[in-house]
This record gives sequence, structure tokens and C-alpha cells, in this order.
Amino acid sequence: AEAVVEGEEDEEEEDETLEEPPPASSETEKRPREEDASESGEAVGEAAQELDANAKRARAEAAPRLFKVFVGGLDSAVTQQELEQYFSQFGKVVHAVVMRDRVTQQARGFGFVTFDSEFAREAALEFVGHVLRGRAVDVKPPAREAD
Repeated sequence: AEAVVEGEEDEEEEDETLEEPPPASSETEKRPREEDASESGEAVGEAAQELDANAKRARAEAAPRLFKVFVGGLDSAVTQQELEQYFSQFGKVVHAVVMRDRVTQQARGFGFVTFDSEFAREAALEFVGHVLRGRAVDVKPPAREAD
């Protein structure tokens, strides 16, 4: 018979124990659930949107505040200079633009005027009877304030 030295048998058992794989866990525990992935993706998307909104807010606060009005019903011959000159009676005009078709470059019948103060903007909005080149024009707040 084979002689077994007292310490050898224990070592063999220990080797077997070390080689045994850890207890198997179910497949769902090994892989992230699809729900978790979509939830984390949504969270990342929301965080990115929040950062984008914060960045826009910071830019708006850092930029000088501008006061814009929409001018509708413009004659097609009205120029940017005429728009600026007319509205300068209400205050300092920072920018004036007559909107044009991208392809034909024809005037689209409206534009925007930007003032440097709320006072000038309000004066232009409150004035009744704006006329440019013999044509009555509408002056209103823009549909959407500039970003």
C-alpha cells in the first residue's frame, strides 16, 4: 500500500480547494441589465442638457444685454441703413437688419432692430404710427428672445 505522509494529504485537499471556481452567479448578475443601461443613458443625457442650459445662461449673463424689436410690413426697397436711421430717434441702435431670401437676396418684408437700452426698445414699441418709405410698419417684441 501506498504510504501517506501526514501533511501531504492535507496539501492535496488545499490545492483542490484553491482550484475550485468561485460559486457561479446567475447570468443576469454578470451582465448589466438593459434597463440599467438605458436609465444611465437617460441620466447622462439629462446631465448634458442641464450643462448646456447652464452654459447658455452663463453666456447670456456675461454678454451685454441687448434689446430687440421685430419690424414687419417693410417695403422691399427699405435698406438696413434706413431702418437704423429711422429707429435711432428712439435711442442708440446697436444693430439693424432687413431679412432677405438666401437664394434670391430679395427682401422678405421684415427685419429686426437691436437697441442698447430697454428705454429705447420700450419707446419704439410704445410709439404708434411707424412709417417707413410711406408705408406703415408693425413694431413688436420678437417672437422669441435671442439666446
